[in-house]
Amino acid sequence: MEVHYMNDNINRIKSMSRVFRIIFFSLVIAIPVGFALYWGFYNILPVNFRLTTQEFPMTADSIAGFNRMLCAAAGIIPLAVHIGIVFTLARLFGMYERGDILTAGNVSCIRKLGYLFIARAVAGIIHTPLLALALTITNTPGNRQISLSLSSDEISSVLTGFVIIVIARVMDEGRAASDEQKLVI
Repeated sequence: MEVHYMNDNINRIKSMSRVFRIIFFSLVIAIPVGFALYWGFYNILPVNFRLTTQEFPMTADSIAGFNRMLCAAAGIIPLAVHIGIVFTLARLFGMYERGDILTAGNVSCIRKLGYLFIARAVAGIIHTPLLALALTITNTPGNRQISLSLSSDEISSVLTGFVIIVIARVMDEGRAASDEQKLVI
């Protein structure tokens, strides 16, 4: 009875993991496409999709093409980190789909996610001044702006990253203990 229950759970994990793997691999493609479309068509987007004046008081109703290109360039760092996160999640769920649970590969993916969440915070901190500069670089000297901010989003991302890294270490210890137990007859 218990073996049947475990097989049911493994099968549910595999089927759910397949769905998540497909979703995350789709996001690996959709995120950069959405990013390019956002900056390419920024000026015709509805106002509620644009940068808010609270975030960047220097933002006008429309942004010149050169400035939009610089804004997109500034966003490549956080974009790369987000793609890394969803790609790593896709890999992790691919392992679960194959039935690889509590393996060194799982631990490695989870640890990498922790580091990527910390990188997400760093990318966010770097992105803000680059975006402000990109928006005002064509202004006359004395009217260019740069801003720096640290929000609860960056702080929570760092904390989440460290928690994930600790979870990966705990999982690695569990994996090592499980491997040792398999060797004992």
